[in-house]
Amino acid sequence: KKRSFEQIRTDLDGILAHFVGTHSFHNFTRPTRVGETGLKRYIISSTTHPSLIQIGSRSFIRVHFDGQSFILHQIRKMVSMAVLVLLGWVESTEQTIALDPKVRRNVSPVPAAGLCLDNVFFDYFNTRFVGRGNLEKNVTFDYYRSEK
Repeated sequence: KKRSFEQIRTDLDGILAHFVGTHSFHNFTRPTRVGETGLKRYIISSTTHPSLIQIGSRSFIRVHFDGQSFILHQIRKMVSMAVLVLLGWVESTEQTIALDPKVRRNVSPVPAAGLCLDNVFFDYFNTRFVGRGNLEKNVTFDYYRSEK
């Protein structure tokens, strides 16, 4: 059954909303021990952009994650889980199970090709550390934005 971009986007936004909040992302990084407390992360929001990005003959959906302190492979594995649920290849309950700190699941990352880190924000970091100790000015990537 073919779905419109708007339907895909609506479905994907609903799937991504399951990641919002504080969760254990132990299944979304390299293998760790079940119950390891240092892998809790706070996702403030996760949304899709209202229009497709065209690069050559390919179309891409822009996904925006706003959170604190992402861990190795977390975004790639979150996108992977969301796509698998969207396509119906895994049940949506697997997403909830993978966030359960007592359960170990193998979540494969999507390939890095096609993923692009567009912006990095250090708002919380800057609020907490600038002006204290050795850090005198905000950490930003403004210089690199002009290079896009």
